[in-house]
Amino acid sequence: GVGGGGGAGGGAPGAGGRRPPPPATESGSPGSPRSGTRAEIGAVLMASSLRARTHQTGRMATRMLLLSDTHLPSRAKALQEQVWVLVDAADVVVHAGDWIDVATLDALEARAARLVGVAGNNDGPELWERLGAVSFTHLKL
Repeated sequence: GVGGGGGAGGGAPGAGGRRPPPPATESGSPGSPRSGTRAEIGAVLMASSLRARTHQTGRMATRMLLLSDTHLPSRAKALQEQVWVLVDAADVVVHAGDWIDVATLDALEARAARLVGVAGNNDGPELWERLGAVSFTHLKL
């Protein structure tokens, strides 16, 4: 369940928190940026970064994805595929509120390895009942 049951990104300084997409290779071979979607490319870059950190520290890093203000379905019809790729790659997904739609909570509970979440000021009574305002969990980092 949520609340202890059951990283995307960083950017270059001055880039508004976003990194430009990696350049496409001409080969189109498997594993090249041209062969996959931006979501697949992001997952490959995340996995590559984790392998490097694991090699440097000798221990596996915990992969955490932080989400908030998804406001589904009022701001978008669904979570973008790239978010689902990151959910699948994460050890823990944290949602900081404003889900709006109970179906989003249900979908993340079903798909995330571990989900921690709270209700936000725009969430209705069912989300508040299921999540509450505060959630505590322990993560081994």
